[in-house]
Amino acid sequence: PPRSTLFPYTTLFRSIPPHERDVWFTIGCALKTWGIETGDDDVARQLFDEWSAQSSKFDVAGQEKLWGSLSSRSNGVITLGSLFFLAHNNGWRTNDDDGKS
Repeated sequence: PPRSTLFPYTTLFRSIPPHERDVWFTIGCALKTWGIETGDDDVARQLFDEWSAQSSKFDVAGQEKLWGSLSSRSNGVITLGSLFFLAHNNGWRTNDDDGKS
């Protein structure tokens, strides 16, 4: 199946700049948790790599090391909810969102 059916929220990433390390970590943890829970770890990794590669700080070796360490570091506490929170704070809205917080 296409990646968009496995992870239907790809528009979230457009609103989150990949330049701050703490945001990078949060996005990675959220995607890693989602990948583990759904069995779509490869899709989660691809999404993380594509989003991260937009940053001038992107480093393939560093990305590999970070991805490998994420599951043990987040303990499932950082989830897709964190991704939605970051996206919403950066202006992302759903079609049915009335803009109220």
